[in-house]
Amino acid sequence: MSLQKLWSKNFLISIIANFFTALVFYLLMTTLAMYSSHTFGVSPSIAGFTASIYVIGALFGRIFTGKYMELIGRRGVVYGSGICFFLATLTYVIPLNLYLLLLIRLVHGVTFGILNTALSTVVVSHIPAEHRGEGIGFFSLSATLATAIGPFIGMFIIQRYPFTYIFWACTLFASCTALLLFFVRIDNLALTPTQVLKIKTQFHFTDFFERRALPISAFVIVAAMCNASVTAFVTSYATELNIGSLSSLFFLVFAVFILLSRPFTGRLLDRRGENIVLIPAILCLAVALLLLSLAHSPATFLLAAVFLALGYGNISSNGQTIAIQSIPEHRVATATSTYCGSIDTGIGLGPVLMGLIVPRFGYDGMYLTGSFIALLSLVIYYTLHGRNAARRAKERKGSV
Repeated sequence: MSLQKLWSKNFLISIIANFFTALVFYLLMTTLAMYSSHTFGVSPSIAGFTASIYVIGALFGRIFTGKYMELIGRRGVVYGSGICFFLATLTYVIPLNLYLLLLIRLVHGVTFGILNTALSTVVVSHIPAEHRGEGIGFFSLSATLATAIGPFIGMFIIQRYPFTYIFWACTLFASCTALLLFFVRIDNLALTPTQVLKIKTQFHFTDFFERRALPISAFVIVAAMCNASVTAFVTSYATELNIGSLSSLFFLVFAVFILLSRPFTGRLLDRRGENIVLIPAILCLAVALLLLSLAHSPATFLLAAVFLALGYGNISSNGQTIAIQSIPEHRVATATSTYCGSIDTGIGLGPVLMGLIVPRFGYDGMYLTGSFIALLSLVIYYTLHGRNAARRAKERKGSV
């Protein structure tokens, strides 16, 4: 299978649609707390909740999408969730009180969880099996770019225009997502009568979570918590260090080094297995957090962004490849939901748990603690998954 086959029209459009979806997510995630604080005069914890309640909705949407997507039909779920995602984004432009805003955030999170899980499942069908790690790396790269571009757009708008312009910008991006999805060829999966009956009548744990994806998913919760402590607090930390102007550059450096490393690490995983990619990536994550704890100069601060890109930037995408390896096609949606839901859990828990350290030990103490937690995640990874990686690779090759 040639590399050109990977870059099909469907694959390229899916990447662009995923970028616009993630752009809405990160643009609102990084600005809603500020909007709530200024508009409603709420406490920082409540302001933060207006941003994080989105993750609760996303988790709910992912769980049920994983179970029912193939029953409803991939085409209907992707197109329908794209339209609902656009309509939910549009409602932000309506004047809302705090309670309605929280409700909209919850509903918007549900639509995002459904859309992201469904699109991530569909895109796998457009990636040749021998290029799966590379393909998923490029697909998830689109969301990573949004982590840099979203906050940049948000800060640009806030500094120059009323906050409602952010809502209109997000509506424009969501409309692009909805339109692009209709240009992606989506084939519904044909289920056997036994599979249909099982989906309709069984409600066991494994109907909502893919057991074979749980080990890598448990590990990624911890890794995502460490990364969330950066995305949530690095701007405040930079301001405390009197280098606040570098916070935007931090995310730009992060995006650039992911762009440089993702294609390489995806191909490496396809050819050499997961340990040779994941173990160095976990160590890079620990180094990134250690550098942040010592970041008393701009050079050290930006060097941390480089290691964060080489670390978590490659953990998240390659972990998704691992989660769906050797999974039957009718269970790919469930495996995707299990893995991505774990990332959402880490994103939601990270700022809360890691933030408890800040009042007593400061941001530098929090990042130093995060570095040790990242090293602990290496033990979790190897215990739950890594020690059996070579055996599983041989089994996959033997089944080809």
